[in-house]
Amino acid sequence: MINSLSLPGYQLVDSDEQNEDIHFRLEAPTPVACEGCGVQGEFVRFGKRDVPYRDLPIHGKRVTL
Repeated sequence: MINSLSLPGYQLVDSDEQNEDIHFRLEAPTPVACEGCGVQGEFVRFGKRDVPYRDLPIHGKRVTL
């Protein structure tokens, strides 16, 4: 699938276009360091969660990432 969103490091997994909406499912890049404390390489993860973000419209349709 072509990543036409121009988001470096993010992988486009799926997209779904409906009447008034376009939904893109993305995989975020693995972080290099903890965003909170800056420690590198010692991540403890307790799973992933889907967080919807609204973006600017494309072709007059609402966009959710």
